[in-house]
Amino acid sequence: MNIDKQEIRRYLGYGKKTADEKTEALIESCITKLKQNLRPLEIHRTFDFSVEMSSVVIYADNLILKGKSIKNHLSESKRCVLMAATLGPVIDQLIRYISRTDLTQAIVMDAVATTAIEAFCDEIESSIRQKAKLEGFYATHRFSPGYGDLPLSVQHSLLRTLDTPRKIGLSTTENMILIPRKSVTAVIGLQERPDKIKEHNCKDCNPGLSCPFKKEETQIEHS
Repeated sequence: MNIDKQEIRRYLGYGKKTADEKTEALIESCITKLKQNLRPLEIHRTFDFSVEMSSVVIYADNLILKGKSIKNHLSESKRCVLMAATLGPVIDQLIRYISRTDLTQAIVMDAVATTAIEAFCDEIESSIRQKAKLEGFYATHRFSPGYGDLPLSVQHSLLRTLDTPRKIGLSTTENMILIPRKSVTAVIGLQERPDKIKEHNCKDCNPGLSCPFKKEETQIEHS
């Protein structure tokens, strides 16, 4: 798994800038430590679906994806792939353990783990894309609950459809927070023409989501 240091710096608030020497060393140390404890798991399945007035109905377990955003995302797709991925509970435990003694290191480790789960999802998406191509389809980019007007409340039903609690140990709280925390769910469309990928705009996301990319650059300070 390729963990992009530039992405880590972005999560830490450095934007495109290189961090100070101490932080760069800490990033290297956290990447090594994370890889030593990394046990990523994923599951994805392909489904037929239909588009209704303001929602997408997945032909499995009465799963309904509400909102114009997901409807538009799948507007040219014939089928769709539901995916779920997690770095596993050990990474959550590692971040909590570090936070008890070194808050700065815990912040960096959290950024490293966030970058790692996105990199893992990129690998899954690439695999789905390659398989789709063999079957004569083009895959869209992944679209997660919380993007646009696709509500986070769909998480529970999506996880149930994929049977993630049993198969990869992924569940959700009543507030729709994924457990383990470093996890992602998403929908990928399979269509007959190449996907017109649009650059993601923060304005498209659920305003209730917490994302470091929405914040002004606030670099961590060492004590």
